[in-house]
Amino acid sequence: MKDRYMAYFEKTVAKIFTRGWLYSMALLASTFSQANAQCTIKIESVYVDCSFNGNNNFTAEVLVSWTSAPGSPIQVNVGGQSQLFTPASGSGAYTFSGFSLPSPGLGYPVTARFTAANSCQDFSTADAIACTPACPNTPTSVGGIAWKEIIADGVFDGEPGQPNIKVEAYDCDGQLRGTAFTNADGQWSISGLNSGEAYRVEFSTQQIPGISPSLAGPDNGSPVQFITAGDCSANAAFMEQSAQYCSNPDNAISPDCSELPNVLDWRAYSNGANPFPFAPFAANVNEDRVFWARTTDGATAYAHKVYHSTYGGANAFYLLEMEAGSNASGDDNAVGAVFAFNRPVAELSFSLLDIDISGNAADRVSVQGYLGGAPVSLSSGEIAAGSAVSVLEPYLFEGTAAVDDAADAGNVTIRFSHPIDQLSITLSSVVSANGGGDVQGVGIGNISWCKQPALLAPDCIRIFDWLAFTDNNTSPTPYAMEDVDLEVSKNDPFGVAASSAFMVDNDFTPQGGHRGFWAIGMDATAPNQYVDNIITFSQPVSQLSFSILDIDQNDGQGAPGLAFQDRVSVHGFLNGVEVELGLSDIIAGAGVQGGIVSILSPNDYAGDGVVANGASADGNLAVRLLQEVDSVVIRLAPGPDSPDNPAAQQIGLSDINFCICRPAPLQIGDLAWEDANGNGIQEACEPPLPNLPIALYDEAGTLLATTLSDAEGRYHFTRSGTAGESWLADGQLQPNTAYFIVFGSDADNPEDRYLLLNDKLYVPTGRHVGTGSNPFMNDSDPNPENLSTDMPGAIPDGLPYIHFSTGDEGQVNPTLDAGFIPAWFDLALRMELNQELTPPPFAPGDIVNYTITVYNQGRVPTNLLVLVDYYSPDAMELEDDGTWFYENGVTFTRWPLPNISPGDSLSLDISFRIKTTFSGDTIVNRTEVYHSG
Repeated sequence: MKDRYMAYFEKTVAKIFTRGWLYSMALLASTFSQANAQCTIKIESVYVDCSFNGNNNFTAEVLVSWTSAPGSPIQVNVGGQSQLFTPASGSGAYTFSGFSLPSPGLGYPVTARFTAANSCQDFSTADAIACTPACPNTPTSVGGIAWKEIIADGVFDGEPGQPNIKVEAYDCDGQLRGTAFTNADGQWSISGLNSGEAYRVEFSTQQIPGISPSLAGPDNGSPVQFITAGDCSANAAFMEQSAQYCSNPDNAISPDCSELPNVLDWRAYSNGANPFPFAPFAANVNEDRVFWARTTDGATAYAHKVYHSTYGGANAFYLLEMEAGSNASGDDNAVGAVFAFNRPVAELSFSLLDIDISGNAADRVSVQGYLGGAPVSLSSGEIAAGSAVSVLEPYLFEGTAAVDDAADAGNVTIRFSHPIDQLSITLSSVVSANGGGDVQGVGIGNISWCKQPALLAPDCIRIFDWLAFTDNNTSPTPYAMEDVDLEVSKNDPFGVAASSAFMVDNDFTPQGGHRGFWAIGMDATAPNQYVDNIITFSQPVSQLSFSILDIDQNDGQGAPGLAFQDRVSVHGFLNGVEVELGLSDIIAGAGVQGGIVSILSPNDYAGDGVVANGASADGNLAVRLLQEVDSVVIRLAPGPDSPDNPAAQQIGLSDINFCICRPAPLQIGDLAWEDANGNGIQEACEPPLPNLPIALYDEAGTLLATTLSDAEGRYHFTRSGTAGESWLADGQLQPNTAYFIVFGSDADNPEDRYLLLNDKLYVPTGRHVGTGSNPFMNDSDPNPENLSTDMPGAIPDGLPYIHFSTGDEGQVNPTLDAGFIPAWFDLALRMELNQELTPPPFAPGDIVNYTITVYNQGRVPTNLLVLVDYYSPDAMELEDDGTWFYENGVTFTRWPLPNISPGDSLSLDISFRIKTTFSGDTIVNRTEVYHSG
């Protein structure tokens, strides 16, 4: 049975562009005449099918459409293969099938063109994604997963799989036993191995340019791992090579919302009670806290309380109720509530109850969510409206008929698919032209949300939340967020700043649908006066987002002293140079009044004739600066329609969210191992070397950091604060910089070239003799013939080292490995009669000479070598030549012999005179090693 994976691609691209293709794009380099400006051929889709029967097999189909065919055939090329089709009509579509792609890869070129001269053509690409099956957990299989790291921490926490990573398995003899490519989910497997045998597994990114191994971590092994058949947990992480690293390590990944949610349950409060009666006007729901604010203009005495009765079919609800006005649609009279959370929450849901018509007035309700001050839009798929409700916009609902309190026809159920941290709900009335309104009311049902931390997008987001500060706090900043200081300050050149402004407003009176904001206000006495609020960051931040709250206008309603018009400008800067804002970078808010902000330019905005309700988004303007900025100036001034002496004005600054981007982390490592067979290759049956001291020095020989190889022989250097690394000062690896990695220490180096580790002596193995598809990944890098001698600075002598340079930002190098051969002590002796000097036969009184040769068969040099010779003093006596001496019946070499290096030998002679009194026929002589350090 085949395992299949289908991939559908619709990637048609512009007619002429440049890209680094998998294959040569010379065939696309021809130029086209002006007559081809209007193309009449289009690649509608590219469909790639993968099937697996031990290998990945790819077929491709291309759907092409055309109009005004010139009468010539259509030629389609896919990855160097070509097919022709002759259209039978001037317009139509045709599927070209039967193309094959040779291997997993991204960006196979696809072209379609008419073969007639100067005819148009279209370009696209085909991606061949492997469909390797997941590891079957059998004794003869290995496997695991490769994933694309969003947060570079070596932890797999629901991040997407990385397809098309090549994986190879080698046995203990270095023989390739299987190859696989990771599938769309990052899974891989190799079967048909020998149960219980060890294998070296190598991960490579040959098919995917622009990515590299991620940082070491508890789930991220290494591009080279050693596993046993039956193991399905050989996992590896990869990340895009980038000069910037913006991810937030505190941002959760893939929350599990399957358990029962947290619920703000109105049944928990007494009938007729205010559920938030006392400061700080908040309710605890398990570990979460919900803060509350409300507006009361036009509200009845029954509003903002909980009732236990039937309403919209629910038996407990929070009531919004108001006296319907006498104006037409757009009346600024409204009542609303804001629910703010102490953290972003996922899958928030609730129901609006009984949106209907009462008398001459229809209920109109707006709903707006926010995350870090930025509005979170609702889509039609996130709402379910009853039959008596008109959905004017996904956020705006209006009653169309009277609804019985027990019915749900006037209900709207809302579920935010994106996280939010504030929710505002506003009720207003739409009164018919003949006037005369009734009391209008809607209910808010129980509010529920996921208990688990929310996954935020972008994943780098940080949120500066005014809820974290007490009401009327005038100095909440500077505030540090991961070593970035955020500060708000005012510029008041005319001395008109309001006494209630430039402070935290965190009570139960909302502005712009927010509980918790920074108040910006003034009481100007002339049209040209203004105040500035300045946001500064100690280092540039990117994707900065916030909202200006409650930009509105009051005509005074016959009282000129109450009239004003807000005019607000926003300008961002980086190093003193303004960062341009475009119209696509701003969004005017809209609520029950349909929006009341006039956009004069991307930087300049004004209230447009109406006072905004504090719970509604009508007077808001959301700003997003995608480029890096280090400061933002928000100016509040009287608008062009303000009187000469306008009334006091106030706007709010919402929470602020942004990304902190740092230089992408670098890391180097990775393996110290015992090269048992001495061939310089990391092999599956060879053990790691744990507890090896390893030091990092800069080019000047200054010690920067130390570490020990772990139980698996792994080591790494990254930056200060990284687990397992001891840095002498705060710092990190720098890009494109030279360093020394030194293995061992003076205490573990009894003599140059040798390391004493775990009570065993070792010598470095051969250098750069790797094997297979990725020899640089499985070799050893220290040069055994060039140990540290007269090195810069504090680098000790006699130790193996690697001199290397880091790559660009974001490049991890886990290929700086060191293999060591066990250095055993092994001497052999040979004692031979020197027949040339003293030829036999021998008689009493003759001299007998022997040659003794010492062979060093081990990997350790001799030290203080002393030999001893045993002979019969009744048969012979020593001929003293200064090399040997006799003491207490034993003959020793007089001085320690010269050291003998591994593989070398040393010869020396010893001579005896046969005593004249000897009458025997056989003399036995023997020599052995007496001492060698």
